[in-house]
Amino acid sequence: MRVLDTWVTSKQAVNIFTTWCTARSWVFQPVDASNDFGKDGYVDITDDDGTLTGELFSVQVKGGESWSATDGYRIPVGKHREVWMNSPVPVIGVVHDPRDGRLRWANLTAALREDRQLVSIHVPEDARLDDDHQLQLLMESVRTTTRPGLPLALGSANDDEQEAAAWDCFAIARRNADALIAVRRSFLALGERGRLAGLVALAFCTPHPDVAWTKQNMLPGPIQQVVCASMRWTVPEVWQLLEMVDPETAFERGSIGQCIYMLLFEDPDCRRLARRTALAAATDAPTVAAWATALYLYLVGESGPAEWTRLCAERPELADGPYADHFTATLRDVGYITLT
Repeated sequence: MRVLDTWVTSKQAVNIFTTWCTARSWVFQPVDASNDFGKDGYVDITDDDGTLTGELFSVQVKGGESWSATDGYRIPVGKHREVWMNSPVPVIGVVHDPRDGRLRWANLTAALREDRQLVSIHVPEDARLDDDHQLQLLMESVRTTTRPGLPLALGSANDDEQEAAAWDCFAIARRNADALIAVRRSFLALGERGRLAGLVALAFCTPHPDVAWTKQNMLPGPIQQVVCASMRWTVPEVWQLLEMVDPETAFERGSIGQCIYMLLFEDPDCRRLARRTALAAATDAPTVAAWATALYLYLVGESGPAEWTRLCAERPELADGPYADHFTATLRDVGYITLT
């Protein structure tokens, strides 16, 4: 498979922008690029001594000569109109021109709020980020287009808007825990992509063992504690979370299943919840019941053989469900269940 030149150019542009942020002690947090929802990441602004000011913006980075126009550069709006226009965290468009190596900017959110019919957004030739005056204009533009409160798009029916809103909440949570608590509270109502983004964002509040922790993705300790305290789950919520487990990776390290485990483990009642979910799902959702059973048997440790016998006595369907033979054989031969 050949790697496309456009992919290389795009990655180079993001890397150059990352370096630019680092040189100013601004914190750039990239987001998952598997879905193009119109934002490549978030930037936290710092003051002269590197202290976070609480101001932030999201960014869409473009690289290559193809964005050039007679009056500078143009960034096409495409499917991102609603996301860029309605984002409470302003979306700044950044173009890297490899011919001179410079970065230039435009406030995409402000442009669309002024004229929502725009097909593309103008990035002026002289809007260079290596110019101190332009840098001041950027920060002023961010301040005037930032909207207080939480992203209303969490309630949107549009997948792009929901996913963008979930990541907005993660960015806002650096200074306000309520943003991620809103994601946790709205979890049942989110669509598949919004739920996945919310899941990963919430997992950054837990002591996830397989996250490469940096100042870019680590939330302040008090914020993490408040958000984790909200992770008290019901059986329907556990059921819905376990529906997201990928059978190919289950609860392996680095998987979505591991993120789910980290969220559930924050609930002091997680062991009882896993057992109740296994029993509740045994008839209508045998795979969910199997995941809940695996969690429960893992959490009870060496009591696993006796607890497996009790579960099957209460819900005989479990003995014929997915992974039942694995549970029986492993508990007989080893005496406990592992998740990896």
